Amino acid sequence: MVMAWMERVRRGLPWAAWLLLGGILVAVAAPLEAKVLKVEASAWQERDGKLAPLHQGEPLAAGSVLLTNAKGRVQLQLPDGSTLYVGGDSRLQVDELAAPEGLAEGLVRQGFTLGKGALRFVTGALAKLKPREVTIRLQTSTIGVRGTDFFAEQDGEEENVCLFEGKVEVLDSRGPTYQLTEPRQFFHIEKASDAQATISTASKKQVANWLRKAMPRGSDDY
Repeated sequence: MVMAWMERVRRGLPWAAWLLLGGILVAVAAPLEAKVLKVEASAWQERDGKLAPLHQGEPLAAGSVLLTNAKGRVQLQLPDGSTLYVGGDSRLQVDELAAPEGLAEGLVRQGFTLGKGALRFVTGALAKLKPREVTIRLQTSTIGVRGTDFFAEQDGEEENVCLFEGKVEVLDSRGPTYQLTEPRQFFHIEKASDAQATISTASKKQVANWLRKAMPRGSDDY
């Protein structure tokens, strides 16, 4: 009887992280939203099987998919105050935007999957002070954000992650975990190859080329 009742509660509360009977803490992940700060050219939001043009000021919640055409650029403000830039011909899925209550006060969880294209993640000064968990998934690799500024790209059979400031952890699903700790240090892997990922230092020209893919036109960053 108890197990059946708990199963009904679990199904009815998809955000429930912990359920404790008789005085044990209940922690519920409160849903959050990202805000669209800027849209260039054409971009769309896909949600519940429906595709609609994306406009400045709109919210993006978990379950949404952001799409851009070749000239499209989108700038998002995330719940923790960080900025996420999405480049042209990209597909970004919002996996999680939530604040799990009762686990760590003020903790914000943010998760995304870059199906294709390019992005840049920039942590704001205030965001660095907040407890958070940020994960960005590529087809082969998973990026753990540690208060930082970096670029990520899913380009056909290649994946690139380049650090600009701070530190990121890149988990290769076929091998070890890599730490990027120096500016312009980048992770590169070719999915079609059996070779392990490589860690190198990008030239300023390569960094500029990557930023052009992710940043709004006319940006001072390139």
